[in-house]
Amino acid sequence: MLLGNAVIKTTGTWFVPTEVEIVGLGALSTTIQSGGASPVISMGTGTSALFGIKVRELAVDCNNVANCKGIVNAGADEGSFVEDVIISNAPKTALEVDLPTGSGSTMAANSGAYRNITITYSNCSNCGAATAGVVASGGDCGQVIRGFDNVTISACGASVAAGFLVTGASTRIADSTINCTTTGIQIGTMNTGGTACNGQLAPTSTHNVEVENTFLSQTATNPILVGPSTSDVMLSNVSSDTSNLPLVYDEGIKQNSPLSIPCCFVGFYVRGECCVNNTNSALATSVTKDSAGNNIIWDAPVGYLHP
Repeated sequence: MLLGNAVIKTTGTWFVPTEVEIVGLGALSTTIQSGGASPVISMGTGTSALFGIKVRELAVDCNNVANCKGIVNAGADEGSFVEDVIISNAPKTALEVDLPTGSGSTMAANSGAYRNITITYSNCSNCGAATAGVVASGGDCGQVIRGFDNVTISACGASVAAGFLVTGASTRIADSTINCTTTGIQIGTMNTGGTACNGQLAPTSTHNVEVENTFLSQTATNPILVGPSTSDVMLSNVSSDTSNLPLVYDEGIKQNSPLSIPCCFVGFYVRGECCVNNTNSALATSVTKDSAGNNIIWDAPVGYLHP
């Protein structure tokens, strides 16, 4: 469906069916604006597997409507993505991608990549402690979101709790910039306990998240925060300009006993499997184990030693 050069004000959510593309004339020409509905665009419904849903070359304006979400994908998997889009003034979430929390629908598994996305907050008085730019969530069941590439989040002048919030979802964040959020990227929650499809510490356990070639600017508390019950995280070529804060704050499983990496550059950082089948923190003294529980001896090459 091709949209013209216009501001289209909605009174209800646009539910996009399977194998349908919504294409504008560019993010500076075509805008879909919330007139009170949330989310503004829903890629499927989350009740059955849908394919090939695409949102491209337009802007989505939540218009500071309380609790508004811009684009939500809770049901579109293979061949579905968001590309060349600006999302503005979303008090709840600009872009949300949901993976399963148990058996049943595949939801947004294998969707993406989500590319060339700009998230802004020029007029968002309803933003606050519950506001996040991008949310990737699930039950830590092993399904993958195929990445967030070239995402810019600019929250200067607004109150935005997190640029990215990744919980129970496996994905990659790359080539991105995050400005003026409280936390730049949060991987995992700050809670423990519960159950999910893998029987581990979910719904708060999180596995297999990569962040690479990403810059975090003017964050208020944590450029990158790795929560307890989070495993298999890799960071490469990340940097921050907030010199008074650690670039990476890794809680392990024991809160208030973190591994802290100072500002302003990290070439390579890995946290392996931890916290799930034992009570060891993922700190410098932790031991990596294979699937049989045997210790793996790591021999770090020159230049990759722990800072």
